[in-house]
Amino acid sequence: MLSCVWFVTLKRAWETAVLSCIASEMCDKFDAQITIYTQSGTEGLEKHCAFSWNSLRPIEKSLIVLGKSKLWHLWSYEDEAPSWWKFIRMRVRTMHTKLNGNNSGKWRGHPSVMAYALAGNGETVILPGFESMVENDAKWLPNIDNLHLKNGDMSDAMLGAYASLNGTRVIAPYGAILEEVLGPNGYTRENEPDAETGSKDETAATATEENEISSSGVASSARRHIQQNFQPVESAKKLSALYRKILGLKG
Repeated sequence: MLSCVWFVTLKRAWETAVLSCIASEMCDKFDAQITIYTQSGTEGLEKHCAFSWNSLRPIEKSLIVLGKSKLWHLWSYEDEAPSWWKFIRMRVRTMHTKLNGNNSGKWRGHPSVMAYALAGNGETVILPGFESMVENDAKWLPNIDNLHLKNGDMSDAMLGAYASLNGTRVIAPYGAILEEVLGPNGYTRENEPDAETGSKDETAATATEENEISSSGVASSARRHIQQNFQPVESAKKLSALYRKILGLKG
């Protein structure tokens, strides 16, 4: 059995929902045992062996850090890691997946990202996997017709993917990560005012008209793109193979 401990510093429910999809496929299809510890709560990870690190006693934390697991996987936004991570790295193999694109900083394990648009220095890409159906009581799922995203980062793309699967159209500025996750026709691009060619009012009117024309089928296009390219089983397959390679296992 392939065994790994995940330490998750991600905080948003749609981010942990993606990790939950991958973990489920790894356990069901690739004979993996995943134990998850989080920096905050365990929302979105309830179906797994997941614990809040802050809820543990000091003696429990020490036993875990010095435990038998040969592989730990850190999921973080940037370069952050718990202060005790250095003790993990001293004795076991580690992997580090950053959600954001600042990859010039320190890696705390085998370097990986979750989009090809972020892999500027040869990092391994572990694409996110999305379930087509999520729980009806997921409070983070937008119950609106249009979801406006501002940042266009990996977290936005994850939320936009779930929104699209739920039939909500995504509206956002152009972004390479959004293009990759939602597809070029999977979201409506906002027009920015051009100081040289037109006023804000004229640009806003044009953007509104274009949005109305292009609204039909945007979410459907994103849904098809996501279902074709972001299956959780494919993410789990690649991650399982990578774990075996890091550990020096065959098969």
